[in-house]
Amino acid sequence: MRAREGARNRPPETPKPDKATAKRLRRSGAVVHAALADGRWLGVAIDHLLVLGEEDVEFSRPWTDAESAVWDGDSRTLTVRWVDGSEPSAFRTATDDVFDAVTAVRERITTSQVHVEIMGTSAGDVRALIRRGAGGQLFSQLLARGPLTEDERRRADELERTARSAVGLVD
Repeated sequence: MRAREGARNRPPETPKPDKATAKRLRRSGAVVHAALADGRWLGVAIDHLLVLGEEDVEFSRPWTDAESAVWDGDSRTLTVRWVDGSEPSAFRTATDDVFDAVTAVRERITTSQVHVEIMGTSAGDVRALIRRGAGGQLFSQLLARGPLTEDERRRADELERTARSAVGLVD
């Protein structure tokens, strides 16, 4: 009886992909993965985040599209916010044993950000990011949350020029 009670109190075992799914995850470039609550798989590849369904990749975005990621352990949800302002993507995991996957997501986002310059405005911060794309090329992104005045737009453009100059990118 004691063994059964202990088994009931043990956290759920981390799901493992079957052989076919593991092969499809590898083929898609995923080096780390986590089971999602709906039966799909979250994959972390070197240059992109993906979701693998039963047959194929259903979602894929490069790390340079990601602004940030937040893990909520209570709901077992990883939320990724995108630089283009599109709706954040929320991925609910099958278990909370996702340290490797969540860490890999944060590392990939951070690794793609080579340099950041920040400027305060009346609407909040404006950030000029220098990102490294999948092929190693550098490019800039200017992120503003909310409307900017004409003066703030000029200052934001200058902020981007300063960030580009800091890494040797010329206009």
